[in-house]
Amino acid sequence: MIQEKRFSKEFQKISNLQVSANSLLNWVFQKKSLSLNKEPDYVMDLFRVQLLNTYCLYSRRKQCQSIRFKKFIIPKGKKYEPISRLVKSFRNKSEYFVDVIIYGSIADNTVVKNWSDVDIFAIVKEKVFENTDSFLTLRIFLTSIEDELYKFDFFQHHGIQFINEADLRFYPEYFLPLEVLRFGKSLINKNKIEFFIRDSIPEKENRFYKIADLLNQSSKTGILKHHARNGVYLEENFKNKEDNFYQLKYFISLILLLPGLFVELVDKPIYKKNSFEKIKSHFDDKKNLEIINKCEKIRYLFKDLEVVDNTIPDKVVEILGNGYFKRANILMKKLVKRYEIYKST
Repeated sequence: MIQEKRFSKEFQKISNLQVSANSLLNWVFQKKSLSLNKEPDYVMDLFRVQLLNTYCLYSRRKQCQSIRFKKFIIPKGKKYEPISRLVKSFRNKSEYFVDVIIYGSIADNTVVKNWSDVDIFAIVKEKVFENTDSFLTLRIFLTSIEDELYKFDFFQHHGIQFINEADLRFYPEYFLPLEVLRFGKSLINKNKIEFFIRDSIPEKENRFYKIADLLNQSSKTGILKHHARNGVYLEENFKNKEDNFYQLKYFISLILLLPGLFVELVDKPIYKKNSFEKIKSHFDDKKNLEIINKCEKIRYLFKDLEVVDNTIPDKVVEILGNGYFKRANILMKKLVKRYEIYKST
């Protein structure tokens, strides 16, 4: 196996610990953890100490890449009022952050009305975790501003993505590829950041195969058991289309992520919108890519569509067509097969 040759056991242990610590960090700083508010402060302090001790284990890597971020200029218009409030909030709390980067369609001015969400990458200063009061204060602040994301996009699937300053010393592009970040803009204008890159192929592989398992199970059961809304999952052939748009948007976003994930594994990280052209070089028969093309078409179509409640628009049903789980699974199996061939050479 490639991994056995490239990664020592010690490296793997620290890498695994880093990924689990990051999951904990993102849970603690998002509203999904608000149930902990019923607990005494010392319970939250246990998380703080655990995270702080983990961050001490990260050693600086030799490979360094720096990014000089331009300042984000808030677009004009009522639609961007939630973004304006987010930017002002982060700037008022800038002492807690190395930087806060907005990336994706808002940063590169390619927003699609009724579809684009808010992508924010916040780098928390390591010293925040040295003090209980600063840790708790930051958590209260972050959970209080999260709703602004959903005021911009009611169907947003994810919150703000957090890493710690210590992660910069041992940075896995599994968190977010630098090729994506390079197009980002700074909300607090800290300017230049250095990323000391570690190899994160095992984590990228794991994500790739987990998606393969999810799509395979969805194809068999007719249900995508991920990102339920009010307990409702997306089903095959637009069943319950009156309450499935949130889930369908996640599925389409997942399909549009596949080209970038595959290209990243066999070549190098790539900006998402460039991955759709790049993936074509890996397929002689372009019919295999039809579901990606249709999902891309749906994304851009949304500037002319409105979503009522959580109902999937008829035009989306017409373009995507039935059997989307089975078609996605066929594509994923081909991607897995091509990756297995790549690994064996």
